[in-house]
Amino acid sequence: MSLWRPSGMPEHNYDFYQWSADKQGLYESNYIKANSPDGKRALWLKHNILAPTQPNKPSLVELWCVYFSRGEAPRVVKQDIPAQSVRLATESLKMEGQDILLTPTRTATTIRDGKHTVSWDISIRPDDAVSTQPLIHFPYARMYTLPFPKKKLVTPQPKTRWDGVFRWDGEEIPIADWIGFRNHNWGTEHAWRYAYGNCNDFPEMSGLVVDAFSAKIRIGPFKSPFLSAGIVRQGREDLAFNAIRSIVGAKAHVEFPRWELRIERGEMTMEWLQEGRPAEFAGLPYLHPNGAKSYCYNTKWAKTTLRLRRGKTGWQEYRSEQGELEFLYNKPIHGIPLYQGGGSHR
Repeated sequence: MSLWRPSGMPEHNYDFYQWSADKQGLYESNYIKANSPDGKRALWLKHNILAPTQPNKPSLVELWCVYFSRGEAPRVVKQDIPAQSVRLATESLKMEGQDILLTPTRTATTIRDGKHTVSWDISIRPDDAVSTQPLIHFPYARMYTLPFPKKKLVTPQPKTRWDGVFRWDGEEIPIADWIGFRNHNWGTEHAWRYAYGNCNDFPEMSGLVVDAFSAKIRIGPFKSPFLSAGIVRQGREDLAFNAIRSIVGAKAHVEFPRWELRIERGEMTMEWLQEGRPAEFAGLPYLHPNGAKSYCYNTKWAKTTLRLRRGKTGWQEYRSEQGELEFLYNKPIHGIPLYQGGGSHR
């Protein structure tokens, strides 16, 4: 099976900034994350843009850093700066500003929140075990240009390797051959509720990458059932579980901190299970362009199981403890600290 691509999807797959100075009512996230080879550390670095719906409110760049270290609560730092203080490329991914750089091959950024200062300088290179083609989640190109769905996402770099240095205040952490990933998502509002997960570090198969979601969306006053999609990449072959029938017919069970998904396409079946330890989730408040607030809970150490079946062949099963798992709710989860600014949690 050749690499799958929706008809009419351009080669760059919308991997450039959707926001411009004249746009309102939009959020946009370009995030990168990586896990250390020994499984003891992970980084989640976000260069986001929030353009409020209200014309009198300025657009912001939201810089986030979440540092995960085994045995410790995740550490979080965030800084908001005016969007006009950065320069964005128009046909590729590039954000530049004072102490800010994000490109597909390098990031070098400093974040100060009044209590902590974090910085990094990291080079990013492809992992040869996996195709460098983006993962595309929606089955039709027009779903990326029409107003619906309200949230769009692609995974431009499914598996990368990182080298460089990360600093938290006076602590310096070397980055050597960490296993990385980059996601790009944007929209006029976040989904009402979702589970999202990916994993690109399976001990049994270095060339295996999985990216999937189950989301409930608002349609006027109504909420949809869970709509789900997944893409499995095995080296240079994609199995795309994202036909409309698959999205609507998938069976998902989402209850923090566990997510189960079963999705079919033709004679193929994908079963996906992720579960994290509550103490290893970082809690982040997310603002919508209209000022509403959602609550995101993310870990980079979810226990992950993928089961695949093609036709009448038996099941293939792969496991990892290096999965990314994220939940979004419209109310906070009791007992999970939320970042409140200044490096503090609630």
